[in-house]
Amino acid sequence: MSEIQSIAILGATGRLGTQLLAALAKHPRHKALDIRVLTRPSPWPTEVDPCLRVTVYPIQYGTSDTHEALLRALRGVDVVISTVGDDSGLSSNDVRSIAELPGFRAQDVVAKAAKAAGVKLFVPSEFGYPTHTLPDNTKSFMGGKKRHLDLLKSIGLPWLVLYSGTFPSFEPVPTMLSSTNDNPSKGSPPYITTRYHTSAYLLHILLDQDASELPWSFYRILGTRREKLVHAAGGDKWVLKA
Repeated sequence: MSEIQSIAILGATGRLGTQLLAALAKHPRHKALDIRVLTRPSPWPTEVDPCLRVTVYPIQYGTSDTHEALLRALRGVDVVISTVGDDSGLSSNDVRSIAELPGFRAQDVVAKAAKAAGVKLFVPSEFGYPTHTLPDNTKSFMGGKKRHLDLLKSIGLPWLVLYSGTFPSFEPVPTMLSSTNDNPSKGSPPYITTRYHTSAYLLHILLDQDASELPWSFYRILGTRREKLVHAAGGDKWVLKA
């Protein structure tokens, strides 16, 4: 991958998506970035910092035109970042897997279109705690996230996954991402990580590092401790590397 110039965001109106837009506005390269937002065909409800170059693409899912509309929105995009959650009101009592919730079904559709459009990297709405090590036959509600990674691999669309642990119930006022790797809490995991810090760290990974090293990689941010998940010897498990 060459330097990332264009980012498409799925789920930009949600709690994490709005923090991602806020972090983009603070990044030194924000003026040079082409930012595209994939949203439902309804009035765009989010106030965006005027310093960002944002183009909104309304997408109606589940129609015969969905794929073509996504292709138009994604051609020329380097990275798709999915921050989808779900506002359907459904839960594990209603569906067997998170993959069956509307937001995550849309993520699958966008991923397939992203591959067809030539997108180089996909950041799925994984976050939370690691699920890629779950067994293939898992009955866990979160197993749908692993199946999405399997989908990306099957279609040959490189991913980058960022795990963040538990988000706070209420997002505090944004503060700068600490430059230290030491966690000052002295407590036991899980450490609390804000949505803004997660967004700022994700942008640091994507925009400040060698893009050629990003495909098929796993990262983690817990509080102010940042780590990279790498293959252990033999390649049959994943370990944390500070």
